[in-house]
Amino acid sequence: MKSLSGSSGRRRAAAASSRSPVDDMPSSSQSQQKPSYERQLDALLSPQGFSLGEMYDGDGRECDGPANRQLASMILCRTPDADSQVSALCSHERGADPSAAISIALNERLAAPISLLSMAIDDETDSSSPMWLFTADKGLHDDRRLDLPLWPSREVQRAVLEALIEAGADVNGGDPRPLAVARWCANLTAVEVLLKRGAAVRGLQLGHLPNPCLLPPSPGPQYYSALLDVYRRLFDHDRTLATEQLEDSGATPMYIAGSAGSPSLPTDVMCSYLDLLAEHGASLTARNGKGFTPLDRAVLMGAPCVVEWMCERLGAEEINRKNGKGFLPLELAGYDLSKEKRPADYIDKRKQVVCVLLQHGASPDSMRTDNPMQRRAYSLVSDIDREMRQRPPPPSPSPRCPPPIVEFSYPPRLTAAAAALGRSQAGGKTSQDHGQ
Repeated sequence: MKSLSGSSGRRRAAAASSRSPVDDMPSSSQSQQKPSYERQLDALLSPQGFSLGEMYDGDGRECDGPANRQLASMILCRTPDADSQVSALCSHERGADPSAAISIALNERLAAPISLLSMAIDDETDSSSPMWLFTADKGLHDDRRLDLPLWPSREVQRAVLEALIEAGADVNGGDPRPLAVARWCANLTAVEVLLKRGAAVRGLQLGHLPNPCLLPPSPGPQYYSALLDVYRRLFDHDRTLATEQLEDSGATPMYIAGSAGSPSLPTDVMCSYLDLLAEHGASLTARNGKGFTPLDRAVLMGAPCVVEWMCERLGAEEINRKNGKGFLPLELAGYDLSKEKRPADYIDKRKQVVCVLLQHGASPDSMRTDNPMQRRAYSLVSDIDREMRQRPPPPSPSPRCPPPIVEFSYPPRLTAAAAALGRSQAGGKTSQDHGQ
């Protein structure tokens, strides 16, 4: 098990030091009326603008008794000996409900209840996961993240989760489900506990990449490494998660990966994720409900690294195969390239995509030219193809020579020809949307 360091360690230390003096704070007449766990909870929530709202049991009934609020305080404040207190609080005599859910209030507006089991799951890499993001008022962009301290160690967190489940917490209860929270937080410790205790995995889109808005604002290598570990554990537990389709669209994780490949994940992380999908049986040719393949999606989203990863495994015959709507991947790339008034980065990535397709055997001669939009797309693709053919291949460096100087920085998996053409002049006429 990896040890935590850097900001995670500092956050743990800060959490521990901020908890211990709570009960010893100078007491006012108001604070004397509150039990210590209430003051502890106020010390955590109030400075962030939050307060604890109502609590609900597993059946949705209010359960705001002292035992439940003390249990909530221990979980949110990450009390060091919480695991030893859970059983006592949830005993018949004390009556705390381990399946209880809490509603957090921001500016007197209550959020949907979240189970204590989910709230007990750490953002172990301390990447400021936006899992607990609350909005103060409807229609206002006043989102605020609730920062919770970390458990003193992964062992303590595991013991608390085990104690809650042993006392009766529902591993499949609440929205979001605890296992979904563990995946978003890249928390392998929690994933292991929940899988061991029989958490359901299907129907939660656990094999799909998280929505970009659920990723930390500035995730680091530690987060990405932990996230890949979580995916591997989930796929090893149930390999169908790598091929599970969305009910509404039929999209698979491989298909969705094309959407997130360009802006959301670093190239090496994306390729490692795609490797995991392939290792666990994901298809590169499965079509969604509208007849589009994962390659089509990656082309349309301008994700050159994903396009290259797929082309390396598909071969020229598949790359030149029409999808269920009758489009070639190269045609889709040409249509996108011909769109007017697009940012330079948009055009640049589409040119890179065209280069990758051409280098892996896509043929411009297979493109249709029956209407102005098709002819425009063909012309743009043919220009790139012509320039690629005219450009001499880069010389092989001699063992005595230093590596060639690269003037521009491109995703590392792109080939030299794609990189050389990636910044050629952007052109464009309008084209209608081709309806994905």
